[in-house]
Amino acid sequence: MASPPQSKSGLVKFWGAVAASAAIGLAAGAILMGRLAENSGPQTAAAPLGAARGR
Repeated sequence: MASPPQSKSGLVKFWGAVAASAAIGLAAGAILMGRLAENSGPQTAAAPLGAARGR
């Protein structure tokens, strides 16, 4: 990671960017995990039914 700048306004911008990217990453991760959980839920419930039909 880049080293923080020495000036106060530079520091504020630097840490603001770090915080923003962290927040975006967390939000994207939460959305992804939520979508994966939604998608896997019905499929795992239906998987035994599909296997039983396959036999």
